[in-house]
Amino acid sequence: MVSNRNKLVALTGLTLLLIAVGLLAFSRPSGTDSPDSGYSGSLMPPNVPLADFHLQTETGRQVSLASLRGKTSIVTFLYTSCRDSR
Repeated sequence: MVSNRNKLVALTGLTLLLIAVGLLAFSRPSGTDSPDSGYSGSLMPPNVPLADFHLQTETGRQVSLASLRGKTSIVTFLYTSCRDSR
C-alpha cells in the first residue's frame, strides 16, 4: 500500500515539473516565430499561394482549401489507421 507520504512526494514532484514546463513554455520571447527572427522551420515564404487540396473528414464529408477560405480553420494531417503494436 502506498503511504500518504509517498503520495505527497509524488504530487509535489509532479507539481514542480508542471511549473517548470509552464515557465519554459511562457518565458520564450515574443516574436521568435516571425520571419525576421531567423526561424524558418515550417513557415511558408512570403507571397507563395497555398495549393488547393481535397480531403475527406472523419465523417466522410469532402473538404477543400477553397471551402475553408474566409473561415478560421486548423488543418492537421494525422494517420487514418494505426497498427496495433501488441
